[in-house]
Amino acid sequence: MKQNELVVSVSKIEYIEAVLKAGADAVCICYRSFVKQHGDDLLSVLEQQLTYVHSLSKKLYFAFDFFAHNEDIAMLKELFLKLQSRIKALPDAIVVYDPGVFRLVKIMLPAVAIHISATMNVTNNYVCDLWKTYGATRVELAHVLSSDAAIQLAQKHVEDVETGVFIYGIPCISYSGRRLLSGFLEECHVSETASEYFVMEEQRQGEYYKVEQDERGTYVFASKMRNWLSEVGRLSKAGVTAFYIEGMAYDDVQLIQAVSLCKQAINSITD
Repeated sequence: MKQNELVVSVSKIEYIEAVLKAGADAVCICYRSFVKQHGDDLLSVLEQQLTYVHSLSKKLYFAFDFFAHNEDIAMLKELFLKLQSRIKALPDAIVVYDPGVFRLVKIMLPAVAIHISATMNVTNNYVCDLWKTYGATRVELAHVLSSDAAIQLAQKHVEDVETGVFIYGIPCISYSGRRLLSGFLEECHVSETASEYFVMEEQRQGEYYKVEQDERGTYVFASKMRNWLSEVGRLSKAGVTAFYIEGMAYDDVQLIQAVSLCKQAINSITD
């Protein structure tokens, strides 16, 4: 039986050490924030972090957290060519948000495990079967699913593909590769500058959904934090083996507290 794995996404490299020491089994770093911080040094920094993470017998995942446009493909091919020659910079798995990026990884980095992001909207058995057939080793179930629906999916696929669920943090409930709101609000003139909105549901006055836009598109976040710590036992029994914390919105102190809480919940079902 596979061990339950606590996976934490981080917004800054500086958080990795503290998160792992707090109990995370794996960290996920995202391309968009990573390249902004490290640019041309991306592969060197990735290699350094992999060496450190592996020294603790833990894992590092790298997420291409965007829907690729045609102009992105040349950049991805160049990056994957560099990774081919730098084995020590290959992450334990690549997390993909885009079917085209999935195909490119399979062609150019066939030895690297691929995880399907929740952004791919895995909500039914046929989608799980599809990604298993294509060669994915793990699917993270869509954030919009209830715990009961996630349990049903995990039970169905426990023998053939790993399943992961998001258990703590503010989930991104929708992501578009287009800049949606500014296109309408600015009469189809889409500004290139980052923007932020808050959308209020008519029937729930005072409950706001945060909407962010950058050069990659539009992200809609839930109005409430998810806390599924009480569901960890049921999810694990159903066959879920990976539990995710969305740590991109937290500072290091909040993130360490969240990791500690989630690790305690996981340990309580394995003790």
